[in-house]
Amino acid sequence: MTIKATTYVGFRGNAREALHFYREVFGGEFQIMDWPDNEEKLVMHGHLTTAAGWDLMCADNPEMGAEDSAAQRMNIVVWGDDVETMKSQFEALSAGGEVQMPLVEQQWGDMFGGLKDKFGVDWGFNVSTSPIE
Repeated sequence: MTIKATTYVGFRGNAREALHFYREVFGGEFQIMDWPDNEEKLVMHGHLTTAAGWDLMCADNPEMGAEDSAAQRMNIVVWGDDVETMKSQFEALSAGGEVQMPLVEQQWGDMFGGLKDKFGVDWGFNVSTSPIE
């Protein structure tokens, strides 16, 4: 079983441009999933696996206001395939915090949930029911 953490960066409508730039800089391959039904072609999820094998993930955050803040720009994403451990970790991190999206199955087939912990740190959990290699 596998559990990893990745930095996830939020953008104001230019995540696609940023992914292309980062691929030019670091090499590798990326995948982009757009927000459903959006004319601006905003990125719901972008994932660059660099030539060196490390990951950078990002999205356009349509709700992001004019002022930047660390909470709006970055969060920690934990991903893996150890379903029971990750469910337990999600619940433990939510104690004293706020679950912003329950950990449930999503359109891409994995379970995903998000929370802000009691220290104000934003977390996302992506739980695959298929083994990650």
